[in-house]
Amino acid sequence: GGKGGTGKTTVAANVASLLAKKGKRVVLVDCDLQFGDISLTMDLEPKDTIVELVQDRNGITIENINSFTMVHNTGASVLCGPKSPEYAEYVKPEHIEKIVDTMRPYYEYIVLDLPPAFNDVSIAALENCDQIILVYNMDILSLKNAKVCISILDQLQQKDKVKIVINKSMTGLIKAKDFEKMFEMPIYAQLPYDAKSATLSVNKGQPLVIALPRSEISKGLDLLTEKIIKDN
Repeated sequence: GGKGGTGKTTVAANVASLLAKKGKRVVLVDCDLQFGDISLTMDLEPKDTIVELVQDRNGITIENINSFTMVHNTGASVLCGPKSPEYAEYVKPEHIEKIVDTMRPYYEYIVLDLPPAFNDVSIAALENCDQIILVYNMDILSLKNAKVCISILDQLQQKDKVKIVINKSMTGLIKAKDFEKMFEMPIYAQLPYDAKSATLSVNKGQPLVIALPRSEISKGLDLLTEKIIKDN
């Protein structure tokens, strides 16, 4: 997401959880190194994080990665972000590249939750991804930020990987077709607006698809996950 509050972490956590529940080998990595919320969203209290992994003297190996990740009760492996923003500087772009490359043979899906900004680490992550899912809302600020974000991705030669997901979809002045017309690409998925369920999920410390599996937003997330599986 090109701005905060779009729900990118919610989408990442729930898609990873659903992939795991569907029997896929999946790892979720918090790459929002200053203000990542994956551990909170998944109700995890990590002893070690990505910072300890990149500093370990034995290097970035699959054995080390496994020892620094936590297994969520859905079955998804989770590599949590730093415990405090000042530790973000220890994680370099080459670390992200090495982590992803090392994980590839062992996981069917690697889900990276990125910050709402472009920096050296997030660009390294984007360049090493097979798909980039941009999460936006139906408002003018999201439309403007999506335009800037896709323009930058085009300059980075990453635009062909982009899929747009509309979160908090609701009737208003801005419509899905406005995104499609501006970017000349179809909307990949739409997730309904359900602030009550989303807030309850966060307060419970559980992904929506676990806390409220029958809610409309959970059904939308399941459809998105099925689409991701089908396309891969």
